[in-house]
Amino acid sequence: MTSDPHTDLRMMARRFRELAIESAFPRVHHFSRPVFSSEPATLDQFVGYCERIGQFQGDENPQTIRRGLAVCENLRLGQSLDTAIEGAWDAFPLVTR
Repeated sequence: MTSDPHTDLRMMARRFRELAIESAFPRVHHFSRPVFSSEPATLDQFVGYCERIGQFQGDENPQTIRRGLAVCENLRLGQSLDTAIEGAWDAFPLVTR
């Protein structure tokens, strides 16, 4: 991770695509939790939204990026996708709820 959320966003998206796990992104997105009534975003929707707003509102979007990068790192360490996602949620839980 870097100190620039836009760089981290692009890095996360690139890694998800390289690992061919784009379809798993909704499980990483903060809207996947029951406290939110919205449907979780796809990877492309999330990236597009973050790029459109040009800034990160609240703390959940940067936390979702950190969680996504953690999933990729956990996979690199040999974890299964389910375990990688669970571990990322443990390390980077919801911020505001």
